[in-house]
Amino acid sequence: MNTPRVSILSAWALGLGALAGCGDTTTSGTKTAVDAEIRPPQADAALVDAFLPEPDADAPPEADAAGPGPGDDAEVTPEVDAAGPAPKPDAGLPVVGWVEVTLDPRSPLYGPEQMPQAEAEVFDRSGHPLAGLPLTWHVEPEAAGDVDAAGLVTFLREGPGAVVACTADDVCGRAFFHVDAGLPKLTVTQPERGAALGGDRTQTIAVRGVATDTGGTISVRINGVPVAVDGTGNFALDVDARFGVNHLEVTAADGVQPGEVRVTRDVLWAPRYLRVGDTQADVPDAARLWLGQSLLDLDAPVAVPEVEGPWTLADLSSLLAGLLGAADADALLGNVDAGGLQIERVTLGMPEVDLYVVPEGLELFLRLGGLHLDVAGQFAFEGATLDLTGGLDASLAAFAHLTFDIAPDGSLAIEVDQSGVVLESLQGTFQDAGAQALIDTLGSRLRGTVEGLASGLVDDIIREQLPTLVRTGLDGLIGSLGDIPIRLDVGLEGAPVAELGLSLLPEDVIRHRRTGLALALSARLTHPMPVQAPNPAVPGIPGLSDGEPPAGTDVPLGLSMRLELLNGLLHEVWRTGLLQITPGLPPEIGALLQSVRLDARLPPVVAPAAPGGAFPLDAQLGDVRVFLTGPAGGEPDEYVLTLTAGISLEMDDTGALRLVSADMPVIQAELLRAAGARPVLAADALEAIFGAVVWPKVRDALAGGLSLAIPSVDVDPGQIGAVAPRIQGLTLKPSLGERSGVFEGWLLLEGSLESVLTLGP
Repeated sequence: MNTPRVSILSAWALGLGALAGCGDTTTSGTKTAVDAEIRPPQADAALVDAFLPEPDADAPPEADAAGPGPGDDAEVTPEVDAAGPAPKPDAGLPVVGWVEVTLDPRSPLYGPEQMPQAEAEVFDRSGHPLAGLPLTWHVEPEAAGDVDAAGLVTFLREGPGAVVACTADDVCGRAFFHVDAGLPKLTVTQPERGAALGGDRTQTIAVRGVATDTGGTISVRINGVPVAVDGTGNFALDVDARFGVNHLEVTAADGVQPGEVRVTRDVLWAPRYLRVGDTQADVPDAARLWLGQSLLDLDAPVAVPEVEGPWTLADLSSLLAGLLGAADADALLGNVDAGGLQIERVTLGMPEVDLYVVPEGLELFLRLGGLHLDVAGQFAFEGATLDLTGGLDASLAAFAHLTFDIAPDGSLAIEVDQSGVVLESLQGTFQDAGAQALIDTLGSRLRGTVEGLASGLVDDIIREQLPTLVRTGLDGLIGSLGDIPIRLDVGLEGAPVAELGLSLLPEDVIRHRRTGLALALSARLTHPMPVQAPNPAVPGIPGLSDGEPPAGTDVPLGLSMRLELLNGLLHEVWRTGLLQITPGLPPEIGALLQSVRLDARLPPVVAPAAPGGAFPLDAQLGDVRVFLTGPAGGEPDEYVLTLTAGISLEMDDTGALRLVSADMPVIQAELLRAAGARPVLAADALEAIFGAVVWPKVRDALAGGLSLAIPSVDVDPGQIGAVAPRIQGLTLKPSLGERSGVFEGWLLLEGSLESVLTLGP
C-alpha cells in the first residue's frame, strides 16, 4: 500500500489542534468528500475531471497542485473547508479522512472480458485505518460497468470510468480504469496483394481501406503520412508511384492501446509492360553500342614498328594507317603496264588517315605524302624513245564516304558510295636525261598516267580493303553479343536451374555528327520449352523509359542498356519457376522447421536507386509468400516478405559484366496467417534467417548467372594477309565497366577498345 500524501493545508489544519494543547487533532465544521484515485498511465487530468465535482471557486488552492502521480494505487489530498475550523464531532465517533479504492489486478488497460476485484480501505484524518465502516459501491458513469456484492467489477462498455466506494457521510474514493477491446480492426481493400499497376497513364497508386475501433480515437498512416478517417472508418490516399516494387505500409492506432496494427502491400508499378510469348520475350532497342569519335580518330601520327610482336592501337584511323603502312603495295597493284611505264615497286610511306562521323555515315580522308614508285619502261615522244628507268615521288590525297546500314538478315552492310584521288605533286628521277627533261617540262601526259595508277591503288584500298576490315571487326564484336547463354543456379536443394538464351541483334545505325555513332541492338530472350508466369496478374516485362541515352563526346566505347533488358532477364528467370520452390533445409534451421515453401508472386525488378547511395540500382523482390511448417507438421504459417538490395554492374578479371550486390539487403516480413495459437517464427526471426541463409545463395547465383561477357574478337588473318603479309593477326579487345551510371532508365557502361596487330618480320 502506498503512503498517502498530505497537503500543506492539511498539515496546517492538524497543527491548530496541537497548538490548542488538548491533543485533539479533529476539527469541527462541514466535512468535504475526498476521492482516492488510481489512474492508468494514459489517464490525464481530463479523465480525472470527468468524475470529480466542480471545485469551489472560493476554496484556497492546494499546494500540491500536481495531484496523484501515474501508477499510484490511491493517492489522497485531504481538503479543509475554507469557512473556518470544523465543529468538533461527538466524542468517540471516528472522523473519516478519505477512502482508498483499489482494483486487483491493477492494470492501465482492461479487456472487456476481465472482472477485477474492487477493494476499499477507510482512513481517518490522521491516516489511521478505520475498520468496519459500511460502504456503498457504484460505477461512474453508470453505463461503464457494475459492481456486485462481492466487489467483482463487470465492464459494460469500452472507454474510461471509475469504481466508487462511499461512506455513510459521503466521503468517497475512486479507482479509475480504462477498458479497451484491443487494437483497431484494419482492412486494406485496395490495392490487392501482388497487383501489377500502371501502363494506363496513371502516376499514383490508390490506397483504400477501413479502420474501426469501439474505443479511442483512430489514427491511420500510410507510409508514415497521416490520413483522414471518416465517421464510418473509411480512409483513402493516392500515393505517388515509382517504378518497380512499391512497398505500402498502412498502420492504425487508437491512442489507448500501446502499439499499432500494421498491414502491408507489395505492388508492381511501371509506365508500360512488354508482352511476352510462351517461349520468348523481345525487348526492342534494348541496348546501344557506342563508337565515339575518339575511338574512330585520336588524330595521332602512326609509325609502323620495325620489331616483331604485338602493336597496340587505340583508334580506328590509327589501325587503318598501320595497315597501310605495313601493306605490300606491290601485291595490291600486281603487274601493271601503263603505256610503256612499268611500276616495279611501290612504297606508301607513312599514311595519314582521318575519320569523321557525318549524318550519312563516315568520311575518310587519306593522304600519302611519301608515295614512291620505282619505274621502268620506255616512253615514245615526238619520234623519240625515252628510257623511263628511275623513280617517281608523289604526294596524293584521297577522299571516301562510307555508309552504314543493317541488312535484312541483321548483318552490318558497309559500302563506299563516293571516292576520289588528287595528285598533289609529282617529281621524277630518271637515268635518261631526256626523260627527266620531259617530266620537268611537258609531264602532263606522264602525270595523268601516274595519277591514274595511284588512283587505282588507293581506290582498291578504300573500296575493297577498308570496308572488309571494318565489317570484319564490327561483325566480330557484334557477333559476340548474338548468342549469350544464361544459366542460373541458386544452389538450393530442390530449386531448379534456370536456362535461357540472350541474343543482341543490330537493328539500326544512329549517327551523331562529329561525336560518334551507335548501333541500336534489340534483345531476344528464348526458352528451350514453353513457360508460364506464376502470377497471371503480371502482364509482362516492366518498362521504364522510351527516352534516348546520352551520347557522350569523350567516350571511346560505350554500352547503354535499358533497364528493360535487365528486367527482361529477371522476368524470364522468374517465369522458369526458379522463385517458386520448396528447398531443402540447411542444418542451421532444420531443427526449427519441417519444411519451407517460397512463392514469389512478383518478378524481381531492377530500379534506379535513391540519389547518394552506394549503388546506382536497387534489386527489388516483393510479395514473396513464405510458408513455414513447424517440427510437429500440420498446416503451415503464411508470411509475406519484401527484399531490397543495392546492385551495380562491374567488369571482372575475365572481361565479363557481373551483377555486384550489397552484402545484406533490407528485408521486411509480415505474418499473414498462423495455423496455431502461436506462429512458428516471429516475423523478425524470419527476416534474420532469410538474410543469413537464403540471400547469400541468391546473390551468388545472380552474380554468376546474369553475366554479360564481351570477349576479345580475333579477325581472320586471311582478311588482311593479302594486303599486308607482315601482319599475322588482329585482335579487338573491348573493355567495359570502367565507369557506370544510370540515366533516365538506361544503365551506362563506359570503356575503350584496343586493336592489337601482331607483326611478323
